Amino acid sequence: MKRKGPIIDLRPIEETMTEEELKEFREECEMYKKYAEIKIKEHEKKNNQESD
Repeated sequence: MKRKGPIIDLRPIEETMTEEELKEFREECEMYKKYAEIKIKEHEKKNNQESD
């Protein structure tokens, strides 16, 4: 039977990434988190203006 997808590595990222890669990954995650928070606030503000 053929495998239908890629093999997934389920090890923690601390075991698969170097310290530098891990630092960059966490910084990128933090950036996306801040971006999402900004977009959520913009969306809530827009909804509040539409409901007034």
